[in-house]
Amino acid sequence: CCSTNNTLWVSSIKTECDAGAGTKNCLNIQQGEELDAQPWQNFYSDIENFEFEEGYLKKIKISKSKINAKDVPADASSVKYTMVKELRKIQDVRSELSGSWVLANMDAKPINKMVVLPTLDFDLAKMQFSGNGGCNSYSGQIVSLESKHMKLGNSLSTMKACNNENIEAKYLKKLATADYYLLKAGILTMYN
Repeated sequence: CCSTNNTLWVSSIKTECDAGAGTKNCLNIQQGEELDAQPWQNFYSDIENFEFEEGYLKKIKISKSKINAKDVPADASSVKYTMVKELRKIQDVRSELSGSWVLANMDAKPINKMVVLPTLDFDLAKMQFSGNGGCNSYSGQIVSLESKHMKLGNSLSTMKACNNENIEAKYLKKLATADYYLLKAGILTMYN
């Protein structure tokens, strides 16, 4: 991952990652000085002296050193990462996405309250989204999630016949093309 002395951004979100014999929650990092310059990637090791805080992005300077091969436990890294200094700490709006949302309007117009309102749930630890389109349940992977941009993968949906009036097809089409979001005062707005 890192050169001898390197600057990293550490995400406020830990995601499930493959740890060889199972899964664990991994830190997510971006290398470099600028936030959102690169995609987030799993970081499988611990960083000594670093304290993870949910809801806060941290820019840190780290050093790495080789561990003597005889001192490395099975399935562990032969590199030790140590935080040298915390350079910056800022609130991460992405962590506020976690949880359930109910559609209030579409195309800047209120929804007919006679239809079942679509829902959207984000599970950031698994990088997944799911919900109900008004009749069928759907789910998919979050491909990328930055401070203002998100890319949702294709969603899988149940295929039951829907007798009630709904806006499911239009909603799912808009959800699939959303790539920009704004979260303000507890209201999530998605744009394409």
